[in-house]
Amino acid sequence: MKNRKFLATFSLSLVVAAATVFCTMPVQAAELSMAKSAAQVSYGNVSASERAVLKSLFDYEYYKKMNPDVVAKFGDNKDALFNHFVRCGLYEGRSLSANFNVSAYASAYSDLKGKFGSDIIKYYIHYAAIGSKENRPVTTLAAAAKAGVTVTSIADSTVVLTPAAITYAEANGITDPAAAMAAAPKASSSSSSSSSGGSSGGSSSSSSSSSSSSSSSSSSGSESSGSGGSSESGSGESGEISTDPTLAATATVYVGETTTLTIANLPAEATVVWASSPEIVATVEDGVVTGKSAGTATVTATINDGELTLTCTVTVTEPETPEQIAAKVSADKLAIEDATYTAFNATVGDDDTAFRTAVLTTANDAATNYDWTISNVSGFVTTDATAEAIEVTVTFATTASETVTATATVELNVAEPVAVTAIAVTGAESATTVAAGSSLQMSAAVTPDNATDSSVVWSAVDSSDAAITGVSISTSGLLSVESTVAAGTEIKVKATNTASGVVGQTTITTTAAADPGTPDPDPDPDPVSYIITYDYAGGTVETANPTSYTVGSDAISLNVPTKSGFTFAGWTITIGGNTTAASTTVQLSDETITGPATVTATWTANSIPASIQVTGVTDDALTITKSGDTATADITVTVDPGTEEVTTFTVVSENAAVTVADSTFTINAQGNIVTLTGTANTTDAVNVAITCGTASKTIAVTVEGF
Repeated sequence: MKNRKFLATFSLSLVVAAATVFCTMPVQAAELSMAKSAAQVSYGNVSASERAVLKSLFDYEYYKKMNPDVVAKFGDNKDALFNHFVRCGLYEGRSLSANFNVSAYASAYSDLKGKFGSDIIKYYIHYAAIGSKENRPVTTLAAAAKAGVTVTSIADSTVVLTPAAITYAEANGITDPAAAMAAAPKASSSSSSSSSGGSSGGSSSSSSSSSSSSSSSSSSGSESSGSGGSSESGSGESGEISTDPTLAATATVYVGETTTLTIANLPAEATVVWASSPEIVATVEDGVVTGKSAGTATVTATINDGELTLTCTVTVTEPETPEQIAAKVSADKLAIEDATYTAFNATVGDDDTAFRTAVLTTANDAATNYDWTISNVSGFVTTDATAEAIEVTVTFATTASETVTATATVELNVAEPVAVTAIAVTGAESATTVAAGSSLQMSAAVTPDNATDSSVVWSAVDSSDAAITGVSISTSGLLSVESTVAAGTEIKVKATNTASGVVGQTTITTTAAADPGTPDPDPDPDPVSYIITYDYAGGTVETANPTSYTVGSDAISLNVPTKSGFTFAGWTITIGGNTTAASTTVQLSDETITGPATVTATWTANSIPASIQVTGVTDDALTITKSGDTATADITVTVDPGTEEVTTFTVVSENAAVTVADSTFTINAQGNIVTLTGTANTTDAVNVAITCGTASKTIAVTVEGF
């Protein structure tokens, strides 16, 4: 065993990926806040220092458990999984540990969202360096749900998760966000309300009590939104609430119809008293709100005799008249008829969903009055090249309890498809060889680039188009060669466009597998780097200092900051709660103390002596003239302490208020005003000494006129 001594020092580091990783997405997301598909993802690259931060947070066991699709493709090697996260998982919204979900963190803190936007890596750096110091506790989906935060995936803005959806998904093992959003309301409406008391309340409100709030949330022409209305906690006799009950912040209902409010996370033994004010707008009974007249009402749920109070703002509106509905349906119908649908070879197709999506592209922005669907398209195929339009039935959902159907005519644009004419197949970086036991990414460039169908099917065969043992190619064009394939084997890689029948191909030749060599019985560990945060304590540096340090590297000299009126006195280094001092060169002598570091500048104030100014004297001399039986004068003393720790001054007579030729002289100092008094002529001047810190001034005082 080699004897090594490690020093953790501050420096820039470069970490090179050990293996090439190609990004892939599962059919169903491995995590709730992941992007729906690779098409929604913007992949990028991380710097060496950013990679170091991610590695300090990465939990290998968690990532392996949560991402079986990645393990199935790349194995359970630690380096391979970390490389996948850095290259792919980071941008797809996969979490690197159970303690941090970047989408929850970004959604919970709007100041960070405004500062970092969609730059995912910035949230990780903030969390690792200063997030905990700033008391930002929402770092997981569960914490976001508890805090009432609606989470939008940082990797895919179309993935939005309400607190109820998160709670339901985590309780039932759901990882598909759409399924979670759809199932959460059903979960809350699967049980009914039970009453445990009568009603109470004043004339301006209606109220009722209930032993639980698991009443169904069904209504006619109503909606509720928000994950938590306002709450006020107090003390009650029913015991402390151990859960975190929440009520929708807002709800809507039509006059004459009802909507049911549900309190989530309410203990079964809890009691609830419902009240609504004003009653003329809406009433409530066991959580069921009835609209009475147009306006706004506040519905209050008081839990356990005041232990907790929740409120919901209910907006009551008049239902639309048949004439209003007809006018809006007519406007939406016209918007749909403004759309066009392009059919190739005069074939509209038999997929209702595809047709509706195509029409939706141009019509949905205008047809916004009601949600709408198209029917009677399925199975429709036209072979008439002169067809100009297709007639469809459109169903408009005007309210929760009413639908209106109308017939719309969509313009049909018959066109010839643009066929593929050529396909150029190449290996990554124009490679023409691949080593046995490795892989090579292939690409296909289709001509023309506006082809109607530019998809290709990959195959890897020998010169006679027969399969080669140990050689395979994925649907994305990743060519894989097992280590048993002989060097010199020629592989014909083909990309076929099924629609046109055009085939592009190239030949890739195998080379011998790389010699792994003799393993080092005592290999050097991979370098570990951590982030550095600087606190210059009011100073500045002309050239920025390194943003990370690497355990085991040499010590470095940091650029020294400057600060007006002060002299730099060195650094203090804090890592994991341990603080040490350092000069301009920083390093750690104990390799066991590692982690993100905070480096703070220390300063010594430059020495500036105190100075004394006296107002009311001339050339440091003062003559006091008799007025009555005494001669009195005031002088004002001003002290500039410089950098000395002084706050007061001292005034004394060098003659200690002595009698001079039967004359007396006294001094009285209050604040910064000094009163000098004499009762007889002084034949000689009395010296008055004023001192403050290391500064001093002497005033010669003479009394005359007696």
